[in-house]
Amino acid sequence: MAELPAAGVGALFDACLSRGDAERACAIAMELATSLLRADAELYRAELWNRYFSRLDKHYRAQYQSYDFEIADYQMFAFGRQSPQLFRGPRPAAVDLASGNYVTVFGAAQLFGRYHRVSFCDRLKETLDIPFLNLSFGGAGPDFYLRDSEMMTVANRGRAVILQVLSGRSVGCDEYPGMRMTARAGSDDAPEDRIALLTRIWGENRHEALRLVKKWQPRYVDLMKKLIASVSVPVILVWVSDRRPSDWTSEIIADSCDFGSFPQLVDAPMVRELAKSADVFMEVPPDPQPEFHLTSRLTGKRCPFFRPNGSLGWVNSYYPSEQPQIELARALQEPLRKFVS
Repeated sequence: MAELPAAGVGALFDACLSRGDAERACAIAMELATSLLRADAELYRAELWNRYFSRLDKHYRAQYQSYDFEIADYQMFAFGRQSPQLFRGPRPAAVDLASGNYVTVFGAAQLFGRYHRVSFCDRLKETLDIPFLNLSFGGAGPDFYLRDSEMMTVANRGRAVILQVLSGRSVGCDEYPGMRMTARAGSDDAPEDRIALLTRIWGENRHEALRLVKKWQPRYVDLMKKLIASVSVPVILVWVSDRRPSDWTSEIIADSCDFGSFPQLVDAPMVRELAKSADVFMEVPPDPQPEFHLTSRLTGKRCPFFRPNGSLGWVNSYYPSEQPQIELARALQEPLRKFVS
């Protein structure tokens, strides 16, 4: 196993984590990773994960930066007092945050821009003279934002909010409460991913799986509409997926264990209902290249990402390529000019 140099750097990293300064700890780890990976990625990659980034991964503090440190520098920053997680930068300048001169982004991994060294916010800033506060969070549902008063306050202080159509697997009911991870109320069952739960239930009783989906869908719509109604500035609702809203319907469940690709459990009537509540709705065409190899931000050569268990992956088959990000930035130009001018 490779031995990392600069013991003082490790001590500083440890001290930052100990006092809860995940932003500074992440910056230290990224600075060290940049230096060592440029020198010899094969030698230092695993030890960087073991010594630094696996520890940042605790409680999903650094989101995808813990897994993608060789692929992209997301310029992670801390936001507010309620959320312990870091978000994708760059953070708007203090003077812009104080004056409300920014656009807020509420989204999941697609608007975070996983694997993309240039985010759609970066592309927008090339032509729009306004900062973006990207509070996208992998796996986020409407509750993630509604329960955080600081996020809602800062969103309402800005010029506009870009809101993604979030996943339907983030919302449950009285029988299976919680967000993405859930267990039957009153049971001692370990929480599991809501789609994994539905898959298991479908294998036992597909009618029960359909009943639960039909119960969760209107609750999801209600929460998304509540989130939109809680925003006092213009809301641009965006659909980013490898499918169109009409490509999936819950009736499919009667014959197939198919809960739709992201945003799972959401169909066209639900999207039409949400679109009526937003100031603008736009649908980005499905990704033409949903599978692609990953490359190093330092060398341009193929490189892996880390999974939470420390294993490596080399090919993306879930998150959008850059093309939907480019399309989204292009489509957002006109409405944003109207709202921020």
